[in-house]
Amino acid sequence: MLGQTDSLLKSYNLSPTATHKVLNIYKNADNLKKLVEELIEFRKQEQGYMKLKISHTDISVFIEEISALFKEYAANKKIKFTTQCPDKEIKIWIDTRQMQKVFNNLLSNAFKFTPSNGEIKIVVSDTDSSVDIAISDTGTGIKPNELNHIFEPFYQCEETETQHKGTGIGLTFSKSIVDAHGGHISVNSQFGNGTTFTIKLKKGDAHFKTSVTRIQEENIQNVQESVQPDSTFSENIIELPTQKLGKMLIVEDNKELLQLLVETFTPFYNTDIACDGVEGLQKVRQKDPDIIISDIMMPRMSGIELCTTIKKNLDTCHIPVVLLTAKSAIEHKIEGLKIGADDYITKPFDINLLVIRCNNLINNRKIMQQRYREDPDFSIPQMATNPLDHELLNRATEIVRKNLFNEQFSVDTFASEIGLGRTTLFTKLKSITGLTPNNFIMDIRLKKAAEMLTTCTEMNISEIAYDLGFSTPKYFKKCFKDRFAYTPTEYRQKNQKAKSTSPHKDT
Repeated sequence: MLGQTDSLLKSYNLSPTATHKVLNIYKNADNLKKLVEELIEFRKQEQGYMKLKISHTDISVFIEEISALFKEYAANKKIKFTTQCPDKEIKIWIDTRQMQKVFNNLLSNAFKFTPSNGEIKIVVSDTDSSVDIAISDTGTGIKPNELNHIFEPFYQCEETETQHKGTGIGLTFSKSIVDAHGGHISVNSQFGNGTTFTIKLKKGDAHFKTSVTRIQEENIQNVQESVQPDSTFSENIIELPTQKLGKMLIVEDNKELLQLLVETFTPFYNTDIACDGVEGLQKVRQKDPDIIISDIMMPRMSGIELCTTIKKNLDTCHIPVVLLTAKSAIEHKIEGLKIGADDYITKPFDINLLVIRCNNLINNRKIMQQRYREDPDFSIPQMATNPLDHELLNRATEIVRKNLFNEQFSVDTFASEIGLGRTTLFTKLKSITGLTPNNFIMDIRLKKAAEMLTTCTEMNISEIAYDLGFSTPKYFKKCFKDRFAYTPTEYRQKNQKAKSTSPHKDT
């Protein structure tokens, strides 16, 4: 499932709606894969098939490496996250891959149940015979009657408004890994006042069986195999384009996240930034970006207001807008999409997922433009992604068709009849269709010429050329071949042959 959906996404030929659905399939399939893997690991341990491979590891470095994976997540959730480790090397024997799962689980739970402006800290203490690692949070806490059951398989605490539904095996699995290390895990919690999990790991390796594999040199970077909590799509490697895809405006009031987004998208786009919606709207009008990424919760003007203003203005409604928010409820997503947002991504998000979605919005438009150029039957209004642009393209097409046989029809006349300035008309048509106003007029004329070559067989090619306002038949032939890859004569013969050989049903 993951392989097929990944292939679909990388083909860059899906509509925005289809892309969104395929991404949801990928996310759900990835979540299912992780759940199955977790259940298999849990079952293997339960049956005694989990084999430890221990190495002499500096626990302070190990904890710092794991903590680094959650730093950005903490900043996004506005949670104070700190680690306190002794300023010295403390080596103990552990299976880094298995212990990584323990700390990822405990930290993920801490972040899930700790609200914004809360605090999470890790404290590493060194004693003569053991190392103690305490993970404390100021979250919702655990009720006294549930404390004795939290390490039981499939046990789940009663849900509160801030709690997230899990599988009920995370803590059981974590305890089993700690037990396999000859260690001990305990919990202390006050309902409403936070929770502390403490892991005590013995020094030396005498408490491990002789059958346990000892690895003398273990690369601590294996910890980087982990991903941030709730993230998806991390395994995809996105190829850099040979040239920039366009101009991107990033509107975000969080400096750390803004810097991350700029660093991520600069290889793909010429990036510009704004720190709130008011500045963002000014930049939209000044810079005419090809795509906008905007946070929702911002001072002065929210992302919702910014998106609404952009999508209600004919000058800017064609620009794709991707909204970022910590609000994950379906009603908030509907609100964002209702006002015309082209995509809606909840924090914390996988950065690869965000890059792919933005690139797809740009590439899908280019694919539509390419399809229009290659398919004579593809209509211009189909390239519009919102009602204002659809209406504009319909009006533009109608005006040009009305003036097909008007030799005096020009871009100035075109702009005047549609009620736009030359610059605005150029920007809109170029952004939506990939065509300048002159090319737009030419393209409709050439499509009409193709129609007349097929239906008006009594007219010769010169008559068609002059009727459609071409200065000379020679120029008409050149333009026609550039557009359809056939001369007018070849095109007429090809279509006549196709008609004469097409099957007819008896009536």
